[in-house]
Amino acid sequence: MNYYFREPANRTLITMILLPQPISDGESYFSALIYRPDRRILFVADTTKIINLEKFSPPENPTGTRMVEWTRRKVREVIGNGPAPYQEEFYRAVIEQIRES
Repeated sequence: MNYYFREPANRTLITMILLPQPISDGESYFSALIYRPDRRILFVADTTKIINLEKFSPPENPTGTRMVEWTRRKVREVIGNGPAPYQEEFYRAVIEQIRES
């Protein structure tokens, strides 16, 4: 297991965690811990987000991955099919998720 930090924008920090190669569907390749201290919606702080890239290999999924988010209430929400299991592709997909939210 390994990790590194990136700061794609001012006051946005992403900790990328590189996990051991998954064996079974549902195990993660990578995890992105996103910290945005200034993000608030009305009076609710939405400062953290966790996104994982999981192994998911049914025949109709060409990349063999899916992206999921773990919410603050510990609920696992499937975002959709993910990119190929490479660090940079996952990072770009995480940046896209940040922009959408």
